[in-house]
Amino acid sequence: MMSRKNILTIVLFLAALSVLGLRMIHPSADPPTNLSRSAGPYGDPGGYAFNARNKILFGTWEIDEVNPMYHTLIPHFATYAVFKLFGVGVLQMNIVPIFFGCLVLILFFLALRGRFPVQTALLAFFLLGGNYLFIMYGRIANRVMPMLFFLILTLFLLRKFPQPKLVSYAAGLICFMAVASKFVCLYVIPAFFLGILLTAFFNQKRKLAFFSAFFYLIGFLTGAGIWYFFVYRPYKYIFASAAGLNKNFLIPPKNISIMLRHFWERPSIFFNNMPVVSLLAGVGFILLLYRLILYPKKLGFLEWTFLFWFAGGFVFYAIIYQRVPRHFIPQIIPMTFLAAYFLHVFLKTEKLAKPARPGLLFWPALTLFFLFPSSWLIRPLLARLPASLRALWPSFILLAVFSAAVSLLFYAALKLWPRGFCIRLTPAAKKTVTLFLFLAFIFFNGRSYLSWALHPEFKIKTMGQDLGQAFEKAIVAGLWAPVVCMENHHRAYEWFPRALNDKKDFLESFGITHVLATDFFNEIGDYQRRFPNQMEKARLLVRYPIWVGLAYLYELHPAPDESPALNVFEAEIFTLRPGFPRFDPQASRKFSLQVKKGRKGLVLKAPMSEILPQGKYKAVFRMKNETNTTSPPRRIARISVFSLRTGLALRTKNIFSTDFSKAGEYHEFSLDFYLSRPQKVSFRIYADGTASFWTDSITLSFPEN
Repeated sequence: MMSRKNILTIVLFLAALSVLGLRMIHPSADPPTNLSRSAGPYGDPGGYAFNARNKILFGTWEIDEVNPMYHTLIPHFATYAVFKLFGVGVLQMNIVPIFFGCLVLILFFLALRGRFPVQTALLAFFLLGGNYLFIMYGRIANRVMPMLFFLILTLFLLRKFPQPKLVSYAAGLICFMAVASKFVCLYVIPAFFLGILLTAFFNQKRKLAFFSAFFYLIGFLTGAGIWYFFVYRPYKYIFASAAGLNKNFLIPPKNISIMLRHFWERPSIFFNNMPVVSLLAGVGFILLLYRLILYPKKLGFLEWTFLFWFAGGFVFYAIIYQRVPRHFIPQIIPMTFLAAYFLHVFLKTEKLAKPARPGLLFWPALTLFFLFPSSWLIRPLLARLPASLRALWPSFILLAVFSAAVSLLFYAALKLWPRGFCIRLTPAAKKTVTLFLFLAFIFFNGRSYLSWALHPEFKIKTMGQDLGQAFEKAIVAGLWAPVVCMENHHRAYEWFPRALNDKKDFLESFGITHVLATDFFNEIGDYQRRFPNQMEKARLLVRYPIWVGLAYLYELHPAPDESPALNVFEAEIFTLRPGFPRFDPQASRKFSLQVKKGRKGLVLKAPMSEILPQGKYKAVFRMKNETNTTSPPRRIARISVFSLRTGLALRTKNIFSTDFSKAGEYHEFSLDFYLSRPQKVSFRIYADGTASFWTDSITLSFPEN
């Protein structure tokens, strides 16, 4: 019979495997629609894997002037290795972040295990591994996970500082590899240097510690030198282009008024998405700040580094312009550490007695910290104040006064705390509070994760596969072209005004045959302005409802006999959620609208642009179902003709499963309607979600003149 200790070990091991496995579910699925207010999680991965795909499919790394591989060289070679072994595809592309994300969790546990008890390290492992944002971005190939891997590996090597010179040198070299993986970690690097220097300064073996710090610096500079001479100098123009794109997004502004405006306008990304860890991290930061002032010699390298990482990250993200979740992901690491650190201290505390009086530096530091949560609290109150007080500087002064008042309350509470008064914390009470917090953490994160995992979408993968079947050879342009073409062998080119392949003859010089443009960045408008002649002659093939907008696929050189008839409405152009256009060899123009079983709602809305004269008309809906007829008959859809003048249905017809004599073949369903006066009409399809079906087109005919 196994002992309780062995049973607990097995349970924890299985739980750890489950946490690692969360990011491996649906590895080729789209990110959640509500993951970010930016389309980056959808489109960016294709750009990062662009050169590796080119090398595998076309035998060359570079096919144009857009070469993101030099910004993220190390993870890009990892992507190439995966493509070489398993082929090119969305799943293969996502193997890289999943692999590095799992390594981050394991190394994070090992780094903390070297400094704290195993219980604290395990707690931090589960808090990080079960974090919804960290899971989702741990399966998106945007280079965040490889970058974090090298940062955490550096922490692991230096967890017991000082280290031998060879280990310190390797840690510095590896730390720069994080920079070479993704430059957004530049704000983290000073935290590592400050952590090393302050640990060395307060270390009893100060001479040995500074000697170790010197070798860390040499290792970092070695990596920087190699990168500068072999990567940056030969491809400086590529880095200049990227800097031009990100200058206004990620570089802090020089004007303090703009900084404060960004500070006020930033979204509460962390508190809204991870409230439990955010609250615990805030309390953990205050506790660690308190101990830093009183007992700086007791702090180790991990505490110093995570303290500066946390503080520097919040300041950096508060004053830059672009505040989307993918940039905040590195900040989850120190927040998780601080949350676990607080719980570690809480579980060890036997009683709450009057603490020692902190030094004077503690109070201004505490006031600065309270600027962040206080701004979130008083922002709704500012809306009720006069306009003169809602201006930038009066608002900030009010915030500063409020934060100082909160710090003053803390000071008064410590001052008035009776010396002999204490609150005893029983083991049962501490375990109950910790369990409650952990269950709340599971609830908030599990709810978000399950809503995605139970209803995954594979639109990016589907679009790529369909384009591969629809066109034997195609050359596709668009910001999303690289990621969509990950599932086919078509050439893909990114274009963006004043940034990517910005040439007057871009479409001709690369032989572009199709344009895939989204309405998220006004891509369609940009193409129409820069290439009016080509876009005027282009034919709209498909309109994809994806993320929170639409992606349009245009054919630039359609055959003359393929121009759309005015009385034919292609369903794939008028698709609404929850339908989705798919390749269909039986369709009149290669694509058709597919509605899967379980998807319910209005799936097609095709309004006429012309006014129809008075008279009798017939609308013919060309549809097919996927399965054999069922009995008793079940309604699968409702087709309608609506008057745009009155907004009322002119004619409606229910489509039943038994209306299809043969599954998989198109049938025509007619709606006769009469217009008593000239007006515009709209054709609509409502899906019941009881069965899968396809719609090819709607044809308007005139049975009586």
